[in-house]
Amino acid sequence: MTEEYNVKPKQAQFLKDLEKLIDKTIPQVEEINSDTFGFKVEGDNIVGLSLIKQNLKKLPYSILHLSHLTLKSLNIFNYYQLLSLPEDTRNLYEGIKLYALLKPEQAEALKDFNILIGRPIQRADKIGYNSVGVKIFKSNIEELGLGSCRITTLPESISNLESLKKLRLENNMLTTLPESIGNLTSLKEINLEGNKLTTLPESFCQLRNLNWVYLKENNWKGEWQEMARFSGYLSTDNISTMMKLCYKLNGIDIFISHAMIDQEDYPIIKLNNNLEKVDIIHNVHLCEEDLRDSIQAFMDKNVPKCQLLIFVCTQNSLTSKDCLYELSLAKKFGITILPIKGNDISREDLMQVDLREHEQDFIDLNKSEGFEFNKKVFDKLQEYIMSHESELKLFKKEQEILDKEKSNMRKNVMDFADSNEFKEHLKENFEEFQKISQEVRNARITNFEYYWKLGQILNKRKDV
Repeated sequence: MTEEYNVKPKQAQFLKDLEKLIDKTIPQVEEINSDTFGFKVEGDNIVGLSLIKQNLKKLPYSILHLSHLTLKSLNIFNYYQLLSLPEDTRNLYEGIKLYALLKPEQAEALKDFNILIGRPIQRADKIGYNSVGVKIFKSNIEELGLGSCRITTLPESISNLESLKKLRLENNMLTTLPESIGNLTSLKEINLEGNKLTTLPESFCQLRNLNWVYLKENNWKGEWQEMARFSGYLSTDNISTMMKLCYKLNGIDIFISHAMIDQEDYPIIKLNNNLEKVDIIHNVHLCEEDLRDSIQAFMDKNVPKCQLLIFVCTQNSLTSKDCLYELSLAKKFGITILPIKGNDISREDLMQVDLREHEQDFIDLNKSEGFEFNKKVFDKLQEYIMSHESELKLFKKEQEILDKEKSNMRKNVMDFADSNEFKEHLKENFEEFQKISQEVRNARITNFEYYWKLGQILNKRKDV
C-alpha cells in the first residue's frame, strides 16, 4: 500500500494513518479536481490531496507533515461537512489551509510550531497578549503569537521567518533561544516576559530593527540580570546598549597567570585593563583586581570557567607554586594556554615545565603559540584573540553544556541523597565516600570524575 509510494517517511506515515482511518487504499492521481479521490506527488512530496465524499469525521494530526500542499490542490471538505466536524478537526483543516497560503520554507516553520504546541495555529487579524495565532501578508508570516503555550524550546526552522516583525512568546517555559533567532532581522517587537531564560544567544545582537522588547520575569542571574531593565519601547541608543551588553556577556573569559613580584618589571595591570576593553572579551581575571577570598579559592573558581589562560613566563612564575597550580588547572580542564615569555628566561626553559606536584605531568609551553612580553604584546594578544574567536567561543559553549549536564547530575544526586536507599549505601561504603570527597576537595579529580565514581559506589549490589 503506502510503502509503494516514493514520498518522505513522515508523509508516508500520514497516508498510513489516513488509510487506517477510512479503511481503504488511497490512490495516487495525476491531478486534483472537484471530484478526485487521491493524492498527487511531485518529487518525494505530496503536493495535492482530495478526500471529498469520504464521510470523514476527523483527520490524523500527521497531516501537518504535508507542508508542500497548495491551496488549489487541497480538497477535503465542503463548507457544510466542515461545520459538522468536531472543533479540533475543523481547526486542523483551517490550519492546513493556512500554511497552504505560505511560501514553502515558512509553511515548514509553521508546521513545526503546530507540532510543538500540539494544535494548529489559526490566522488572526491582531496578535495580542497571551494570544496564539499568525498574521499573514503576501504569503509571509509577519506576526506570530505563542503566548502561554508551555513551550520549552523553539524549532531551528524559526530562522525561515525572515519577514517576521512581531513575536510574542510571553509566559512560556523557555530556558534558551536558538542561535537561529538572529535570522529574524525584520523583527521590530519581541515579548519574552515570564519565561526561564538565564542568557541570550550572541545572535540576538543581530536584531538591530527591534524597538519594543520585553525581558522581565525571567531567571536572569549575575550580570545577565541587567537585561530585565530592557523592557518596553527602546530608543536607538538603548537598543545599541542592550546589544553591546549581550555581545559582551557572550564573550570569552581570560585568566592572567603571573608571579606577583613581576609587577615591578611587567605592566600586567595595564595589560588587564586593555584586554577588558576588547568587545569579544567578557571578563579578565587578575588576582590584583578581583581577589576577594583566598588565592586558592580564587584559582579554583575562576580558572576552570575561562577559555584562555595567559601565562606570563618568568623565572619567578616558573617556580611559583600558585602559578604552576593555575597551569595544572588549565591543563586538566582543556583550557588553551598562551605563554608570554619574559626577558629573564629562554625558550628552552619552557620545554619541560614540571606539574607533577599538582597531579599533572610535564607540559611543553615552547610548542604553544606565544610571544615576547614587549611593547607590542597587547596588539599581538588582541590579534590572536580575534583570530581564534570562533574556537574559543565554541569551547565556551561546550563548557556551558557540560555545566548544565553537571547541574542536572548534581540535582539527581541530591534527590537520591535524601532517600533511605542512599543512607543505607552511606553506612555500607562510608570509607569510599569519604575518599572521593577528599579527592574532589583537593582538586585531584574533576567534578565529573567525582560524580562518575559516586555513581559506581551507588550502583554496587549488596550481594557483591
